[in-house]
Amino acid sequence: MKVHAATSNKSPITDTSAMDAHSSFGTHPRLTETPRVLLIEDDEIFAELTVLILAERGIADDRTLIAGSMAAASDLLRSESVDLILADLSLPDAVGLDVVRSCLEVAPDLPIIVLTACREVEVALEALSAGAQDYLVKGEFNDEDLLRAIRYSMARAQGEAALRATLRALEESNHQLEESNGQLEEYASIASHDLRSPVRTARVFNGRMMSSPTVRDDPKLALLGSELDGCLARLEAMLEGLLDYAQARDLSSSGDFRDEELSLLVDETVRDLAADLDTARAEIALDGNRAVRGHPVLLRSLFHNLVANAVKYRSDLPLRIVVTAEETRDGRVLVKVADNGIGIELKYRTKVFEMFERLSSRNEGIGLGLSLCHRIVSLHGGRIWIEDGLDGDGIAMCFTLPGAP
Repeated sequence: MKVHAATSNKSPITDTSAMDAHSSFGTHPRLTETPRVLLIEDDEIFAELTVLILAERGIADDRTLIAGSMAAASDLLRSESVDLILADLSLPDAVGLDVVRSCLEVAPDLPIIVLTACREVEVALEALSAGAQDYLVKGEFNDEDLLRAIRYSMARAQGEAALRATLRALEESNHQLEESNGQLEEYASIASHDLRSPVRTARVFNGRMMSSPTVRDDPKLALLGSELDGCLARLEAMLEGLLDYAQARDLSSSGDFRDEELSLLVDETVRDLAADLDTARAEIALDGNRAVRGHPVLLRSLFHNLVANAVKYRSDLPLRIVVTAEETRDGRVLVKVADNGIGIELKYRTKVFEMFERLSSRNEGIGLGLSLCHRIVSLHGGRIWIEDGLDGDGIAMCFTLPGAP
């Protein structure tokens, strides 16, 4: 059945004989769900024909609502339960996109199908951009087109509602997670700060005890004192690492970001770790200087930890470290710190970023360095991962940072 509408006036029916064709509706499948429809249409003939089509398809019944103006439609939307809106764009008190906007102001989540005599594509696109689910031109759609538009609009609206609910749940979960993380970081900061003092005191007392003649002259006591000092030293380093980890968020949220040249960051790292690099017979090269934007303290901590990590896990060969930088398509800077050290097996390359995770007992690390690096990069909106290192040896720590504007 074809729905006809005149484009020059408000009479939508040019072939009233089409009304006699409703007996063919029974051969078409009906919708399994019956949405309650609000038809906003001031042309009574077109409204009756539309209701007839819907009724024959099992949609319209005595619950169907009809409004001849935007004001009447707004009242119905406020007082009645509605599942879908069929709206004409030419009403006595609203024209064009104002109809769509007015409907969405009252019922922002309801699907809207626009029924109008206008054939301009721009108007259709504007209606869809304004929030309508579909757009049908009077006189150019049949009953099957209308039913298909209703099915699709209802399905899209349900999908959007489910997506909104999921987003709200995610936002709430994220908010709770942020609060939980904030509390944990505050606890870690307080605990590490308050515990460092008694640990230092314990090391002082242990040092005095070890310097006494009684302990010095007894190999067993001297060994116990040395092991105790080692345990206290590791605990102190762990507390300091926890404090750095907890304070990273505060530093990143301070807003004290600035542009930093990678060449400067690498040079300062080399000076800070000069003694360790000399011991490792290390050579450091920078290939491709770039400017990044970030918190100066966190960026220096990042490069310090990565280079220090390369020194810790070096092989017997002279250590080689190559820092490369290149711009990405999204305006960020990809940095790689590659070495020729002992490397990390592929299956452990994600695990090493977990807190207190250590894959080797050959050094005095506490397993917080790479966790802190991961946190710093994440706080700058980037990501960090591990690839193969130089000439098939070692690893390459790869991470992205914001590029300088």
